[in-house]
Amino acid sequence: MATGQYKFKERACHSSIVIRDNLYVWGGEQTGLPDVHDNEEKRKFTSSVDTFHLPTSKWERKSTTGTPPSGVMSYACTHIGNTIYYFGGSCEVNDCYHNNLYELNTITNKWGEIVIS
Repeated sequence: MATGQYKFKERACHSSIVIRDNLYVWGGEQTGLPDVHDNEEKRKFTSSVDTFHLPTSKWERKSTTGTPPSGVMSYACTHIGNTIYYFGGSCEVNDCYHNNLYELNTITNKWGEIVIS
């Protein structure tokens, strides 16, 4: 591995999805994730997405904007075009489970919550 190249850190209870030539990984149980329902520190920690570029076998961490989901573990995800949809999940604090739907635009790397009526 070249000096300065991003090294992906291990995690569990996450999902991943492939769009074009990239594998996208977000959230999951990982070292350093604050054990709280929601706070600024946790949002800073979860305001990035890891991508693995399949043709080059290189990891990259991309910053995101907007508000990421609170349910960072055991969520479900799928995609349509360049948008990844994240549903549910748990923040692993006091049996807290979420019923929210979020989208991540992989072109702009911006989060948005989808209001379900």
